Amino acid sequence: MHIVNRHAAFWPIFRNPMVIATFVGFAFAILHPPMPDWLMLAIKLTGDAMIPLMLISLGARMATVTWGGWNLGVIGALVCPLTGIAMAALLSPMLRLDPMQSSLLILFGCLPPAVLNFMVAEQYNQEPAKVA
Repeated sequence: MHIVNRHAAFWPIFRNPMVIATFVGFAFAILHPPMPDWLMLAIKLTGDAMIPLMLISLGARMATVTWGGWNLGVIGALVCPLTGIAMAALLSPMLRLDPMQSSLLILFGCLPPAVLNFMVAEQYNQEPAKVA
């Protein structure tokens, strides 16, 4: 978080919901703990509901955006997917992925970061209008 807030301490990053979810996801992927069906359904429904809520938040911010910095948005729209594709293509052989996994990594590498970057910019008040 030092990137978006130069005065941020290191340890509070572990209270960030995105970081917590990442670590919990890794732990579950490695350990494969048994989960009751009702809990899996509740987690899935909650996750499915969060995506539209984040998109609504992004849309509300974009409604107030001025088009003065449109060139920065175009550059970001081109550079971000190309960088993601390049990184995925470079990492795929190193990770020894099968062709299907490699294809998925490249596909997800080209997707825009969109909402999560906006949510972090909004949280730390670091030009959320430009990020949107």
